[in-house]
Amino acid sequence: MNSIYLPGDILASIDGCKEGNGVYSRNGNLVAARAGYKSQREVTGSDLSITHEYSILGSSVIPPQPGNIVIARVIYCTLRVARCDILAVENIPIQCGSYRAVVRREDLRSGLDRDRAVIERCLRPGDIIIARVLALSDALLLTIAEEEFGVVVAMSASVPDQKLVPLGWSEMICPISKIKEHRKVARPRKDFLNFS
Repeated sequence: MNSIYLPGDILASIDGCKEGNGVYSRNGNLVAARAGYKSQREVTGSDLSITHEYSILGSSVIPPQPGNIVIARVIYCTLRVARCDILAVENIPIQCGSYRAVVRREDLRSGLDRDRAVIERCLRPGDIIIARVLALSDALLLTIAEEEFGVVVAMSASVPDQKLVPLGWSEMICPISKIKEHRKVARPRKDFLNFS
């Protein structure tokens, strides 16, 4: 079974390997630059120290439709909206940047919390989220109001390259610095993350 890799995920150590399409090197590792499946091939040539090349393969042909479940990366946030790049639609990776989307403040939470939701307490730039497509307009409108939608991967503001760990439905913590950060944490169903 092939696993899906999201931007920032480590594919392999750089020792004896080189970057292919959709891959870059950072801190001695090969890292995914876009969402997709890992491809590894043997390299033959004059440089005998390099034996494998890693690439990320993805598809860009699936347009998101209302009701689809998507994985997106938050690009930037304002007081009213969070702008996102769609990474995958219905568990199928697409070319990063192919589709832009917006999560409005009123689509962050449901019920009584809807009017009190604050973007910076739910989402931050760089977060990876699972969301549902609400509508197609000038930009795709996404919602994370249901409990199974929200942040699935977030990086610590206090420790570079450190992923946060969920503490509850509204908080994550850095395992190194122990600093808590607010997020609208997803509780995804297993079929949301099944990329087989």
